[in-house]
Amino acid sequence: MVIVALQIPYIQTKVVAKATEILSETIQYPVSIKSVNISWFDRLTVQGLEIKDMKGRDMISVRKITANFKVRSLLYKNKVIEEATIYEPDIKIMYDKDIDDININDFIQAISNFNRKKKEKNIYRQT
Repeated sequence: MVIVALQIPYIQTKVVAKATEILSETIQYPVSIKSVNISWFDRLTVQGLEIKDMKGRDMISVRKITANFKVRSLLYKNKVIEEATIYEPDIKIMYDKDIDDININDFIQAISNFNRKKKEKNIYRQT
């Protein structure tokens, strides 16, 4: 039922808006996505992914990402992506003399912290 509902463009738009909001809050970086399309129940296309750095400057942009995933994995906590293709990625690495570092280092650290917290949470649930 959920998978069928995700075929409806209105539902896709609402899910993408909420997922983008959650992702931005989780990693503490502004994320925007122009559109998402889920087709054939196991193929995801993301158009216009943009991530800004902490000063609001363009840091990462991708024209399109396509991914094939295991449909059954949507029912479980761990999602399985079988294949992904990134079209026209653009990464702008800038040196920030205020912090004596490049802009993308903190972003990578935020992703690493998110993954570490997720793994720790899963370890505690298993016991």
